[in-house]
Amino acid sequence: MANSLFFLKNLQHNTKSLEVYLERRDFIVQTESTVSIALEKILESKPAFVFAAWDHHDKAVESIISQIPAETVVIPYITSTSGPDTRKLMNLDVPLKMFPPLSGPAIQRLVHRFEKEKHNLNSSQNKKLTSSKANLSDDSTGTFVNKGERFKTMNTLITSRARGEIQNISSFDSETDLTLAKPTARFSKSMQVKISEIQKQSLEAKFDGKIQEELKEIIETAKELTTADHQQTIFCMLIQAIDCSGLVLLNTAWNLHLEDAQSALSTWGNVLTSQYHKNEVNKDAFQSDIFAIHMPTDLNVFDICSSKSSIQKEIIVDGKKTVMAFFDMQHNPFNLNSSENENYLSIDSDCLHENSSIPFDVYFELKENKKMLKMFKKETLLSDKDMASISEKKINPLLISANDELLWYKYGVEVYLKKL
Repeated sequence: MANSLFFLKNLQHNTKSLEVYLERRDFIVQTESTVSIALEKILESKPAFVFAAWDHHDKAVESIISQIPAETVVIPYITSTSGPDTRKLMNLDVPLKMFPPLSGPAIQRLVHRFEKEKHNLNSSQNKKLTSSKANLSDDSTGTFVNKGERFKTMNTLITSRARGEIQNISSFDSETDLTLAKPTARFSKSMQVKISEIQKQSLEAKFDGKIQEELKEIIETAKELTTADHQQTIFCMLIQAIDCSGLVLLNTAWNLHLEDAQSALSTWGNVLTSQYHKNEVNKDAFQSDIFAIHMPTDLNVFDICSSKSSIQKEIIVDGKKTVMAFFDMQHNPFNLNSSENENYLSIDSDCLHENSSIPFDVYFELKENKKMLKMFKKETLLSDKDMASISEKKINPLLISANDELLWYKYGVEVYLKKL
């Protein structure tokens, strides 16, 4: 049954509020914290969706995907916000995953959107099979999933419908992709790249169509979670392409979750990086993972989008605004490069700014003994003296932990928006 859900949870994870919320909306919910018992129950009850705690103390959870029938959709999730657990889930090669906070409305939206895409996919497949018995090729106008293959994520399904192309969008991986071997992946500050009018029109068309429709559906389920004093929730994606580089941003007065913004931001990101699919040398598009940022309450990001972005689109529901915007950055100001020590990434010290608090530790490797010297602790408020010291002593390169990659992007975007 499409409304049957199973939670393989941590012992520490109290799912009572989730169960109550979902059961009131006609979902059938089962839970279990022991992996072996959970697997037996799953194979017996055959739920439509299994949510598996990837931060479970029993590592046997990591083999559960291969043991569950393909018709059951497995969605790994974490309740922990620790760096290692987040990184572990980010690096997991599965189409669907959920990050904290795990909420009833977020699960409801994900299931409904998945079922909607599945229905649309089946409709397209039936029409195609009726019109032709020929084998499907990569030039099909729809996306077709082979028997026994799990459905892809919603944004991948939307992406793959682009006519004549099966799009292969890969995540932005600083350690492997920001190299001179792929010249479009690293931008020099002398380059002048800017979003074109045609690209703007494409973004507007995407927003006015499917994005707007999806956001309104998501907002409907978010209404009961949004308090009167909630001001803004901001999600971001950094993109790099042959002819544009910048920030895709979604800002809303509604209390949405990270997965709610995934489809909208990815759709715009895919439009801006689609030229890779017409280029035989560079077939991968470069997009960062989506991340949330937090701005001071006295800084109105809606106004910044209106006055400083290259393009913005908005919808208003019950007097509350939701905006999508793209900011041209001319070059990538947040370059990260691999270092000799694979546990660290090299940062551009020019991206550190005085009077800003850094959400990560900053290191410098001593050449004599290869030891890591911690230059600045996490949450340090950088002073003019700190910045002058880096410049005068020519401390280079500065390093951050490889686990802090998204924190680096988050820091950079927050500083960037404050300076606009």
